[in-house]
Amino acid sequence: MAIFETITAVALAAASLAGPASPENASYALRLSQTDSSGGYARATLTCKEPAGSVKDPAKACAVLEAAGGKFSAIEEASTACPLNFAPVTVAVTGRWNGEAVDYKNEFPNACNASNATQGIFPLK
Repeated sequence: MAIFETITAVALAAASLAGPASPENASYALRLSQTDSSGGYARATLTCKEPAGSVKDPAKACAVLEAAGGKFSAIEEASTACPLNFAPVTVAVTGRWNGEAVDYKNEFPNACNASNATQGIFPLK
């Protein structure tokens, strides 16, 4: 897990060097990361005052988060059937939502479960 923490720290530092988000999106700016059991790593960004970023569908992701009050733990889970394979996926989100700090991290049994729990915001790959 130390590798994940190191990679996440490096990724967040690099993201901060890219410059600040525009003032109108600054209070809705998130950095997302994902690691899987095979050592795969992905990262993305999301801003929501005007949906943008490198997630698959920024507008949908922003709508999902808006419905959950910006709390990943409050997202209503989708009901897609998932395989029973165990291939853990860890997701993490940091940033700001409506001016409030966001710091979310969770591990799921596989990418399908991560997708259900976040209504498709994850997986990032």
